[in-house]
Amino acid sequence: MELPDVIVRVSEYVPEIILFIEKIIENGYAYESEGSVYFDVLKFHSDPKHVYAKLEPYSISDLNKLIEGEGSLA
Repeated sequence: MELPDVIVRVSEYVPEIILFIEKIIENGYAYESEGSVYFDVLKFHSDPKHVYAKLEPYSISDLNKLIEGEGSLA
């Protein structure tokens, strides 16, 4: 295992993260509730351009995982 060349902290990118989250909300795939932001998995999945389980392919078609926000029905 190799050691990293650079170490960064997420706190160094807070403005960029805020802009990214604002764009997700603007696109309709997340919403704010009581000071928190939530990703709307069902809304994201309803767009034919998206497959939520790209990073977790074994979750495809697992309705329970989709309900939990961790899978895709594709």
